[in-house]
Amino acid sequence: MLEEQRLNIMQSYLDRPVDSLFKLRSVFHKWFKYEDETFLDLCLAVMVHTHWLKDKDLTPLWLFISAPSGDRKSETIRAFETAENAILVNQITENSLVSGWKKQAKNDLAPKLNRKCALTYDFGQFLKMNGEQKGKIWSQMRSAFDGYVIRHTGSGVDTAYKGLRWNWILGTTPLIDGELIMKDELGTRELMFKMSDENIEENIEKIQQKVWENQNDKEVMRLELTLAVNSFMDSWRKRNVGFDDVQVSEETKSEIFLYARFMALLRANAEVDPYTGELTSFVHPEKPTRNLEQLKGLFLALKSLSPCYTDKLALKRLESITQSSICEIRLAVLKELIKNRDLSEQYVPVGLGTLRKRLKLGAKTITRELMILAQLEFVDYIEEGHQGTQGEFKSRKWFINTDENNKKIIDFVLKEGNDNA
Repeated sequence: MLEEQRLNIMQSYLDRPVDSLFKLRSVFHKWFKYEDETFLDLCLAVMVHTHWLKDKDLTPLWLFISAPSGDRKSETIRAFETAENAILVNQITENSLVSGWKKQAKNDLAPKLNRKCALTYDFGQFLKMNGEQKGKIWSQMRSAFDGYVIRHTGSGVDTAYKGLRWNWILGTTPLIDGELIMKDELGTRELMFKMSDENIEENIEKIQQKVWENQNDKEVMRLELTLAVNSFMDSWRKRNVGFDDVQVSEETKSEIFLYARFMALLRANAEVDPYTGELTSFVHPEKPTRNLEQLKGLFLALKSLSPCYTDKLALKRLESITQSSICEIRLAVLKELIKNRDLSEQYVPVGLGTLRKRLKLGAKTITRELMILAQLEFVDYIEEGHQGTQGEFKSRKWFINTDENNKKIIDFVLKEGNDNA
């Protein structure tokens, strides 16, 4: 890009600031085929929340943005790289947060992250590490999320950073769903947003057309997106919207409570026999407290983006987060059972074979999720006896537990999470 062209673009944003969410979205629409603006809104919300972190001891937001390669994750996150309180973190090892060496203390990442928002374009490097490396890193990240990093070395060097609070936006592919080590070590501290691909086929030509047009203007695109984000955030700070300035109605509060409970229940883990798929321990879901704090912080940040941002739209964004943050297979199994109704709207028991055909998944995988849902009292089963060539055997048929406590959860499952403005 010519320097004169760069200066002209920069001057244009000084002359015409991006002082509304509508204007900012327009810049992104100019360069991308943006069907769903949830991704952009969530990134903005995390940055707003980071601004509030300077003065308040809020629960951090570590948000994974999951989508297939080529789905604009990196370019959108890159647009926030020069924003106030942002810091690029594209590589982390077990020695990054704190090295344990006195001479290298100035390079420790932990204090640099405090009250900042870390940005990671591509989480793929983490996925390629071996299990031992991942375990060490995520064990350290768990304590970092909770506010402290401490390291003792054999040479007698003790390093401790306390009172840490930082947010994180990470771009990743759907392979993140299989990262059990991360999920075990973090203990459900992370949030997830899975970008919708429902309309990808019908819009693929439009998306490709945008890519074709932008091929020779990538530098201009990145400059404009960065300037637009910075201009919007400057405008937002001038409005001086505080964490406690956004009002929440009792009805909306009840909805957020429901989302937190739903997320806590449906991302619970349990020990499973690898051969049978049967549970070998009871399911102990998290308490819907930390995730409630996170959802509240996101909701308030979303609402602060524009005076016109409605409760309904902010709740839609939270629905996307909630449904994305739970086990994808578990949600799919639950949805299949909910859809299995007769003409009188009564839930009909369904066998494992039928579920396998519908979901295209293995019997052990589905059995594991069914047993977890049964432990959580969302589903129940009946056993039927059969006579086979090797004697009598039993099979199970599964159905939704229509207990009154489950009604709101069932209604929530039937909602569509990724809905646009």
